[in-house]
Amino acid sequence: MKHHPIRFSLITQRASMKKYERINQYLEQLRTEDEKIVFNMHWPDLVNVPQLRDIGERTLKNILKEYKIINGLMPEPTRIIKSEKVWKYVSDLYDKLPEEAFYQIRAVDLLRAKELSGVGRTSILTGFAKFILKHPPKTISHLPDKADEKIVQEICSNVSVNLKKIKRSPNLKHHEIAEKIGISKSIMSLIATGKRVPNLVFLYHMHQKFNVNVSSFLFNDGPLFRDAESSQKHEHQILMDSIDSLNQQVRHLKRNIGALTGGKEKN
Repeated sequence: MKHHPIRFSLITQRASMKKYERINQYLEQLRTEDEKIVFNMHWPDLVNVPQLRDIGERTLKNILKEYKIINGLMPEPTRIIKSEKVWKYVSDLYDKLPEEAFYQIRAVDLLRAKELSGVGRTSILTGFAKFILKHPPKTISHLPDKADEKIVQEICSNVSVNLKKIKRSPNLKHHEIAEKIGISKSIMSLIATGKRVPNLVFLYHMHQKFNVNVSSFLFNDGPLFRDAESSQKHEHQILMDSIDSLNQQVRHLKRNIGALTGGKEKN
């Protein structure tokens, strides 16, 4: 016996509708007793309900989700709640503190904040970094109150250039320097790009952990490193970089000559 396609489709739709009504009726009954039961419910909780045992897991899952969304019973993801908590806390600090004081805050300082207890380290550091990127400093921080703007610009430029030299010597990246010093990647990025003057704590750690001559670091008035060994490594790295750069130029020149002579020149 063959089933008519249209009639069979209608029978299937009616069967699905009955399942939908049975699940919704059961959920509505629970909701009337205590709304929290449905709020905290997961689809496996419906599997052993006697009147719903003949309904597939996928149907149970989809209809429960739909019911909770329609009735506003869908719990908000914890990750979103945590990120909003971090954003609100940092935003309050941004509104209360003067600009210079706010940008002296390190991401690691927020880990000790009571208001952020229960929020993970990654959520705090990521949330703070995102806030800083959205709210960059409006002015370059000054060392003394009456510092000349040209001097500040010169110092920022010197620091930016010297940081490139320092990270080149031991072959480090900016985020690795930031981790050794104990500052956030966002603050390190501001200093490395010349948008922020480093504070005394930053200079102290550069002096202690990287053997940097602070005076030369800021004003280029002598050797960048305090000890001869670090200076020699730095000089050696500069020489190797120069050789690599020269080799690249030679290879590029040979390719150009080869192209002009129809490939007769060998690379």
